[in-house]
Amino acid sequence: MTYTPPIPFGAWTPDLSSFGSPGTANVKNCIPSANGYRPLPGQNVFSDALDARCQGAITVQRNTGAIHSYAGNADKLYRLVDATWTDASGATYTIADDVFWEFAQFGETLIATNIDDAVQSLTIGGATFGDLITSTLKPQARHICVTEDFVVLGNTSEGGTVYPNRVRLSGINDATDFDQSATTQSDFNDIEGEGWIQALVGFGRDFYVFQERGIAVARYEGTPTIFRFDLVEKNRGAIAPGSVVPFGRFVFYLADDGFYMFTGSESVPIGKEKVDAWFYDTADAQYMHRISAAIDPARALVMWAFCENAATPDRMLIYSWATQQWAMAEVTNQILFRDLSKGYTLDGLDNVSSTLEGVPFSLDSRVWAGGLILLSGFDGSNKLVNYNGTALTAEIDTAESQLVPGKVAKVEALRPLVEGSSATVTVSMGTRDTLQSNRSFATAASLNSIGEADVRSTARYHTARIGISGGFEHAQGVQLDAAPWGRQ
Repeated sequence: MTYTPPIPFGAWTPDLSSFGSPGTANVKNCIPSANGYRPLPGQNVFSDALDARCQGAITVQRNTGAIHSYAGNADKLYRLVDATWTDASGATYTIADDVFWEFAQFGETLIATNIDDAVQSLTIGGATFGDLITSTLKPQARHICVTEDFVVLGNTSEGGTVYPNRVRLSGINDATDFDQSATTQSDFNDIEGEGWIQALVGFGRDFYVFQERGIAVARYEGTPTIFRFDLVEKNRGAIAPGSVVPFGRFVFYLADDGFYMFTGSESVPIGKEKVDAWFYDTADAQYMHRISAAIDPARALVMWAFCENAATPDRMLIYSWATQQWAMAEVTNQILFRDLSKGYTLDGLDNVSSTLEGVPFSLDSRVWAGGLILLSGFDGSNKLVNYNGTALTAEIDTAESQLVPGKVAKVEALRPLVEGSSATVTVSMGTRDTLQSNRSFATAASLNSIGEADVRSTARYHTARIGISGGFEHAQGVQLDAAPWGRQ
């Protein structure tokens, strides 16, 4: 056999042509890496179910190190006790299908808001939420963020009147007071950009305001101006509130024309000529409000869950800012969110060892306290899931190419370059003779004892498709046993 040099798996670029592209049109259920792809862990169910679809969740850590998780749906707020969701509502809530709970931590207080109900709060670790605001003015809001000294509400309802472009500040170091005052520095600002406020992102003493077509940076100045608002983007903003996800001072988001990373002064395109067109062709426009996003910092990934074939998001876009490459996953998530590992109680140590002598760390070890960042979500059954389960079954194509330039080639065998002793690999060749024809993929073949597959095919244009189940370490590409064929 005469094998070609290794043909690497290229970057996933479904917006580019199938033939002649340096990338590939099909990458599924895996993660981009510097020289190929790595496995994407699947969902691992952690909790019982909420009573209805999750419409917001957060996990926070107290100054003591204790970890607490909360979530909300259309009529309740919940706290997680061990692995059971317990009703923590302070009232009966009524929020619309396209409204989400947003949460923010202000010191030892957790605040929850939606535009349809009074802003709620509790001391972290507490059992029941209650009304937060005690001032005469009691704004309700779609969006919230926290700076060092202020609680910031955006897209507000005040006395029954909706102000979709309004930002409302609490008193300095007083989350309960929203009466405007030079003394307390409680204030408001109506942002000049176009469209509703879609998200607020706080960092240090400052914050960002994302509108539908505008992004403002709010910088703290103190009295009398309190905050100075600079509109740094006038024609571009966030089309979906849930698409906005920060990492440090950078913020990833979805605009009218694709995916961007906001640096604090400008928006940098990250999906142009890669995935933007594919996304808008694929996503169901009537469910843009159900997009959610989360960061996986350990793997330098940002992920967006969105709807393609169902009202519940059934696809994920995955972007690696380390490699500037993309992938896609077929998985159901009501929402994605940044979670923290919960740690162990003394009773929970029974799951590790039946005796103290068998516990691998001392009882005062940081391991048992939790606090490690996790990528989590809620599945289609309203249950909390962590992405640390069995690897999903991956599928990766090579770029379509002419193996013998200008001529027909015959492929006898294929050797996938996939590392991992637990991986089960299948291969299939996609072929066509003209670029005006549709590609046809043969039945998938298994590997023999020397890691090859019999994939006899004869065509002018070839694409290799690799399926990997059972987990793997790295998938880099393929080698083909190919030679010129009599047809030209």
